[in-house]
Amino acid sequence: MDIGESVRVTEGPFVGLFGSLSAVLEQRVVITIRLKGGPVEVEIDGDWVKPSAHKPVSSIVPLQHRNSA
Repeated sequence: MDIGESVRVTEGPFVGLFGSLSAVLEQRVVITIRLKGGPVEVEIDGDWVKPSAHKPVSSIVPLQHRNSA
């Protein structure tokens, strides 16, 4: 996985959340996830995340701003 890549948490207390990879440590990773209060960096076991095609929240365009076809 590369820095900035979208990931999905598959185990642990943040299971089911999506984020982006911020840093890779020896056996752990730091990911940025968006919670109600804003972006938060968390350090978790590297085996708990998998690459994801899900776009980070910051890149999703709100419905009212989309052009209708």
